[in-house]
Amino acid sequence: MNLKPSDALSVKEVNRGLNLVVKDGLAAEAMSVFTGGTFLVAMAVMLGATNFQIGLLAALPTLTNIFQLIAIALVQRYNNRRAVAVFSNLFARFPLLIIGSLPFLFSTGTSIQVLIFLLFFHYFFGSVAGASWNSWMKDLVPEEKLGSYFSHRTRITQTLNVILSLLLALVLDYIKKYYPQQELMTYSIMFITGGVFGILGAYVLSKTPEPKSFLPKENLLKLFSKPLKDKNFRNLLLFNSSWTFALNLATPFFTVYMMNNFHLPLFYIIGFGILSQLAGITAVKIWGKYSDRFSNKT
Repeated sequence: MNLKPSDALSVKEVNRGLNLVVKDGLAAEAMSVFTGGTFLVAMAVMLGATNFQIGLLAALPTLTNIFQLIAIALVQRYNNRRAVAVFSNLFARFPLLIIGSLPFLFSTGTSIQVLIFLLFFHYFFGSVAGASWNSWMKDLVPEEKLGSYFSHRTRITQTLNVILSLLLALVLDYIKKYYPQQELMTYSIMFITGGVFGILGAYVLSKTPEPKSFLPKENLLKLFSKPLKDKNFRNLLLFNSSWTFALNLATPFFTVYMMNNFHLPLFYIIGFGILSQLAGITAVKIWGKYSDRFSNKT
């Protein structure tokens, strides 16, 4: 597997890379649907998770973002973002296979503590992969169509999300109604399937070309503090932090509330989430077009 970056990419190589990034997005989205969101919360509730543990599961992706600093150090040292992203993604996706395999390997199955422990490593390596991937994509995607390209990619992945979510919700509701003793096994199969899709996505990324980057060999702390001196960046950071705090204050518990208090089927719960996704699919094309034309801030 040759993961070395290229000195220069032809138009044909760039276009091939852009197509592969869309395919990687589809694989990653399938992985997320099978192993996250409402289905993860439903599995945690079934395992007897407390409110604190539900909150911890929801917080793990954000908590582990601090480890993106490791990606900066690795990219600075090896100057190979594709290798960092591919290997980190592989390490991130193997815990999903382990979670899914536990009921087949041990009669005791899995527990909420084991689930949280293994998902920590999933999100840990995922954060390292994400940071190097973002930098790589910034150089791969032509700047003049950055917004339109990612809006197109998002529409495709969100459409897959909607279709898969509805199908899985119908299957799980059927299992819970007629074969409740097989519910945990169904979640296990979903985790294995999600892990396989994730590894497939890492393979697709390994085939995606990377233009060589020239990174400054600065001290990591100095590099980290540089953006904080920019007033606009500080404003963006403050806004994003406030938004994330407000969003995550109650959102993780909506699913639990609808399941435990309203006793709604998963199909209905997924349906509420899909309403916002459909709005996003509709709006993101417009957003991408005007983002390229007027900038994101406008």
